Amino acid sequence: MAAPLAPETAPVAPRTTVKADALLTVERLGKAFAAGKPVFSEVSFTLDRGEVVCIIGQSGLGTTTILKVLAGLHRARSGHGFVDRRDVAGPRPAPGGGFSATGRAPPA
Repeated sequence: MAAPLAPETAPVAPRTTVKADALLTVERLGKAFAAGKPVFSEVSFTLDRGEVVCIIGQSGLGTTTILKVLAGLHRARSGHGFVDRRDVAGPRPAPGGGFSATGRAPPA
């Protein structure tokens, strides 16, 4: 059984030092769609260049939401994400990915 989520915290100021060779730094990231009901909170990790990671979780646990926050498609409620030492505050000028509806096949 998963541990209960911690209560939402106030936004946290960005770290003054982000690891220079890190591709992605996530610090105390949190997101909620409804007040008092966080999807996730206090998520922190660093991804170095060349590393491969997988975010695994059951449907509805926030795995896709974490990716959308890091892509700039959703705004975090607390914490920060840094890509190449730049704070993720919104979509990048030319996003290279997309999301599709479940069960839809490409046109024939």
